[in-house]
Amino acid sequence: MFETSLSQALAGGRIGGSETGASTNKLNKFTQLTDLSDQVYAEAYLHVNQYDIVLDVLIVNQTNDTLQNCTLELATLGDLKLVEKPQPVVLVTRDFYNFKSNVKVASTENGIIFGNIVYDVTGAAFNNVVVLNDIHIDIMDYIIPATCSDTEFR
Repeated sequence: MFETSLSQALAGGRIGGSETGASTNKLNKFTQLTDLSDQVYAEAYLHVNQYDIVLDVLIVNQTNDTLQNCTLELATLGDLKLVEKPQPVVLVTRDFYNFKSNVKVASTENGIIFGNIVYDVTGAAFNNVVVLNDIHIDIMDYIIPATCSDTEFR
């Protein structure tokens, strides 16, 4: 057993199969929304479940200021509908917060989720805005492999 596992490890094979594939597939669902050098860093995890998309957005304050009224503003393009608007939060220096947002899918076609992060800084006369990268929802995210017999197919 040890020699088999060692030879598979040296050859780059997988033992058990699905564990490594599942974690790699999960990592593909992450989308970087801002650059690492932006004052506010954001990344999103997309969980597609038939007609619902749960968007889990991590926002990190990379400044030495307290961000007040930090709001994630999202909009959709295509047959996607944003269900709820995330509530504003206060992020202290080097703090982070996870916003969760639900998106309903009306049809299985491609769509785009876009938006920005708006926040206030004490002493500033205007709101700061960080524009987010677009999240493209692909039709392949909805397709789930299944099996059926020849009779059922016909």
